[in-house]
Amino acid sequence: MTEQQYEQLNGIGKEQAMLAQIILNQHPADKEIQHNEQRNGPDIQTISLPETRISSPKGKKYADITVPVEKDKETYLYFKNLVYHGKKNGDDKFILTGRKGTKGILVTQNDVQQKIHIQSTFNPYYFGRKDYIVKINHQTSKAKEKVRLNFLSPGEYEFDDISLITVPKKDVLARLKERKENSMKQIQYEGNHFRGVYHAKKDQILCVTIPYSKGWKATVNGNRTKIYKANGMFMGIIMKKGTQSVKLDYETPGLKIGAWISLVAWIGLGIYGLYFEKYRKKLLNQY
Repeated sequence: MTEQQYEQLNGIGKEQAMLAQIILNQHPADKEIQHNEQRNGPDIQTISLPETRISSPKGKKYADITVPVEKDKETYLYFKNLVYHGKKNGDDKFILTGRKGTKGILVTQNDVQQKIHIQSTFNPYYFGRKDYIVKINHQTSKAKEKVRLNFLSPGEYEFDDISLITVPKKDVLARLKERKENSMKQIQYEGNHFRGVYHAKKDQILCVTIPYSKGWKATVNGNRTKIYKANGMFMGIIMKKGTQSVKLDYETPGLKIGAWISLVAWIGLGIYGLYFEKYRKKLLNQY
């Protein structure tokens, strides 16, 4: 999956994408590597909540949401494009209270409380975040339960959609187990050198959790291999099926060029010094 496709996913989709595949900054050159165009996995279900399931008593500072209980799934409450407009005072200035410009929304489920901190657009720390996700922990034997949204600051709260996102727990556990089993072995890491052995069950891309830098050079079974930027900040290396010996070596970019430039400069300075000294002696002999 490419970074552009990854950025189109919501938070849960991104989490599952990281477990199921690798995110690259460009398409892999190896045609044997399967490129996944899928935006969201089939096991991730998104259910928009209609207004009939969201009740807000008139004059109250809260709203109740009725959600189905599915204990075999991870359940999340997803707010899309949630924006807070602060209440104005008499001087036509916005009242901004609480942490980072607003106290936000307190999400209460049974005895569990989670807070959504919404930054006002007038806050100096505002960075454009508008989507929020809260995990729902089912602790009831009933088929449905209520989640309460307590609005802690005066003003208007606008959103495009509130939806439930569910992911089967068994799928998450299976992917975590697979990641653990398919890891590098015989790892050696010293200074600017990294070594390891990886057994690939098929042609695939190995993610090495060392920050990506152009200074790294990779060889697989003695052959120079291209390094991709993977999962946002790490390194991805194409692996052919079978047991592969991976070697990574780091050299500061431009170090050799800089050393050669310095050497040439010193040689030039030395030649100039010798010429100047010879010229100085010649002038002294004339007098």
